[in-house]
Amino acid sequence: MHILFFEDKPTRFAGGQERSLFETVQRYAKQGVKVSLCYKEEGDFLPDYQSFCETTFQLESRQIRPLLLKLHIRELLMLSALDKQVEFTHFYANQYFDIPFVTLSAIILNKKSVCHLRLPAPPYLSRQYRFFLEKTDRLIAISKHTRETYRRVGIQNPNMEVVYNVIPKPDVIPPRKKPNGITTFTYAGRICPEKGSELLLRAFAEACKQKSNIELRYYGNVRGENTPPNYIEQLQKLAAQLGVEHLVHFFPHQADFGVIAQQTDVFVLPSLWEAFGRLIVEASHYGIPCIATNVGGIPEVMEMVGMMNYLVDNNKDSLSKNLLASITQLK
Repeated sequence: MHILFFEDKPTRFAGGQERSLFETVQRYAKQGVKVSLCYKEEGDFLPDYQSFCETTFQLESRQIRPLLLKLHIRELLMLSALDKQVEFTHFYANQYFDIPFVTLSAIILNKKSVCHLRLPAPPYLSRQYRFFLEKTDRLIAISKHTRETYRRVGIQNPNMEVVYNVIPKPDVIPPRKKPNGITTFTYAGRICPEKGSELLLRAFAEACKQKSNIELRYYGNVRGENTPPNYIEQLQKLAAQLGVEHLVHFFPHQADFGVIAQQTDVFVLPSLWEAFGRLIVEASHYGIPCIATNVGGIPEVMEMVGMMNYLVDNNKDSLSKNLLASITQLK
């Protein structure tokens, strides 16, 4: 077996999707399976991939576009030539966006095709995506909720199954480094509206009306097509308007959750939508309780880690109430 994985940009500074792929490829390599990587853009994870991959190389094609037909043909010929040397058996797409070129290449070169459905299906899927999703040999949804979103838009591929992300436990759990008497609530991930960044801030400000010895930390960078680049500055202004700017702190993206864990009492995932929620599992590895909104695949993950009593509605009052309740439960 020799699996060729397709990734946009192999980097640890993006999100759970990129980290989960790296862990998947590494796990296959440790099991003795031959693995290779095809990427669109170089990233900081590339040297790590190269340490255990048979080969790594760059191709631009993902969607099939008539205007890029010459590029697609050229890159398909390159892929075919490489296949004759290393003999791939499976082509593995890390997101449904890559399905057209990946599955088409698998059909032409007589390989098995796999797609990891790491994002919920959009309300509308073009005929191109529908055709190739149905033609893919195996679809892996990261939650039951994600699988159902594809079924609702009409994808009936019988080879679609649910496989939860496998998130390795840390080898060492460092001691906490926190000031006494302060309860720290932490969010880590993409800073944007759909991740509930503003919802969390407003709920925290409401909780501050009853508790003064609490603080809120955000770890992450602004990402998202519809998120303004100055979104963190907007949140800081909102914190000032709410009178809690001295209790709210923003830090850059931190790839090592162990660093975050040292400064955290309660992790909060206030997403307005979420396919899985891997940081819930990471928090549980460090024995940190997690408050999370009852959306998408989050309830499945919260049940998995035994934190259903920390599941909240995605509104300010429910979240604020549970922030306060968690302080009591920590004592």
